[in-house]
Amino acid sequence: MSEKSYVGSNNRFSVVIPLYNKDSHIVSTLNSVLTQSFNEFEIIIIDDGSTDSSLQQARTLTDPRVKIIQQENQGVSAARNRGIKESSGDYIAFLDADDEWFSWHLDELNNLINSYPGHGIYSVAHEIWREGKAYIPAQPFTSDFKGLVPDFFGAFSKSLALVNSTTACLPRDFLLNMGGFPEGVKKGEDVYVWLKAAIDKGLVYSARVCARYNQDTQCRSNLNFSNEIPYYLIWLDELILLDALEKKHLESASRFLQSGVFFNAAGMRLDGNKAAFLNLSKLSISKRLKFKFLLFVLQLAPKCSLKIAQRHRHARA
Repeated sequence: MSEKSYVGSNNRFSVVIPLYNKDSHIVSTLNSVLTQSFNEFEIIIIDDGSTDSSLQQARTLTDPRVKIIQQENQGVSAARNRGIKESSGDYIAFLDADDEWFSWHLDELNNLINSYPGHGIYSVAHEIWREGKAYIPAQPFTSDFKGLVPDFFGAFSKSLALVNSTTACLPRDFLLNMGGFPEGVKKGEDVYVWLKAAIDKGLVYSARVCARYNQDTQCRSNLNFSNEIPYYLIWLDELILLDALEKKHLESASRFLQSGVFFNAAGMRLDGNKAAFLNLSKLSISKRLKFKFLLFVLQLAPKCSLKIAQRHRHARA
């Protein structure tokens, strides 16, 4: 079911917000978009079968730029894909329903696009809101950096803050041609899209802090509740195994994959998720002798050591 919208078709940005049970945050999230200094945008909210009052809260804002679409619960990838298909903007700017943008966010993205046209993904720095305090995660660049990232795998290995589902912005047609987000996947579906876009057409980044990632929210957890391996690890492992990456990406992509497997394995071990740990060990990279030994050490490592590794990873998120 789609609610009436008065949005025109000449929007620079379509802001796509997947919504599921975020009733205590959705209004502040929407207000952070509606107060943007750059105003050529529409907002598309995909309510993915919320069971709380999220939909009712979203409807309290009657701005004509807001379009609300309801669907049965199908997962965040299906919600984002629906939002992309319903959009009219040249670029899709993603925002999670419990995060916020500062008023200059879209203006900064627009400047990046104008200065570095034709690339696959644009992103900005963010702060983390945790336990009532703001933190700036580790950055791969100086605070004044703006431009095309020369080695996105290497930069992403140094800092997971490079791009996420509240800072990413992609050209709509390019995103549709990529096939959007893999549906039915619960982990790592977003990172897969960011990496694929960066491989195909490059990543442009601004180190200016333009968004707030809220870790004190509903439905967010660092625990691994399922046995599923993050999708991007499986995909990248296969690319490297099949020698399908350009040579210029191969070395840094391998390091990125190793880092991702190691920290995910540490988290699974810390959570006591033996089945997920076993699934991770089936990846091709995990069968290399050196890495096989590291995974063996992780199985024996005390939990205090694993917590240190986890804190290090979160400091980069």
